[in-house]
Amino acid sequence: MSTQRTRIARAGLAAVTALLAIPSANATVSLFQLIKFGVYTQSSDLQPSTATEYAAYEQVVSNPGDFTSATFAGAGSSIPLSDSSGTFSATQLFGTQAALDAAVPNGTAFTFSLAGGSYDGQTASLTTFTSDQYPASVPYLTGTTFDSLQNVNAANPIDLTFNSEANGMAVIIGTGTTAVYTDFSLPTSATSLVLPANTLQPGTTYLLQIFSFASSVSTGFTPAATGLMQQGDSTGITFTTAPVPLPAAAWLLLSGLGGLGILGRRRPVA
Repeated sequence: MSTQRTRIARAGLAAVTALLAIPSANATVSLFQLIKFGVYTQSSDLQPSTATEYAAYEQVVSNPGDFTSATFAGAGSSIPLSDSSGTFSATQLFGTQAALDAAVPNGTAFTFSLAGGSYDGQTASLTTFTSDQYPASVPYLTGTTFDSLQNVNAANPIDLTFNSEANGMAVIIGTGTTAVYTDFSLPTSATSLVLPANTLQPGTTYLLQIFSFASSVSTGFTPAATGLMQQGDSTGITFTTAPVPLPAAAWLLLSGLGGLGILGRRRPVA
């Protein structure tokens, strides 16, 4: 479960940063980024206090065929990035923040190197923050929002309340790795939002992700692409919406069928 949660958190952060990016009109590589983040799980109305794991996520977003391979290197190590329809990425998972910081230290330059295609031989670098930029408080659903989400009626508006952070918040709700609701424009003072009625489907399990992160923007490659260094925390909340209630006529029909079953069992064998 933690691996799935990390994968969706990773995809959510990538979606956030992709929207924040403003690539050059002629750029084919649109984004290169490095994210360091803690992965938390909320399983009650209480704020989580211990991370499930920590992760470093690296990616280069481009059009398929712009280059054929990519590597991410720094702090004495080099790892290949895997291709998925033009997005080359890698994820490193760690059991502690200390392990993450040892592999991806603060104040350190990391280099993306591309090979093949029109970007053959090009490199671009991102430098990690000189000090930790994790939020002061782990993002989470406040009040009784967690309990209220369990078996919630998706046909009604859904109130979400959460703590505020100086770096701002983003909220993503999805199934698998597909987002069905996103809000990346929450002001730093925001502590609530209303999910419109029928945004979610009945009888469906969702993962809600709350993100709080700091960002540093740069440029690299030719034509110029946006570079993003980010650090923060992600909290995942799993919930299942209420199933569609049967109409009264359906309940009467089911009751009638049940009665026929009882009569059938009582009928003597000829």
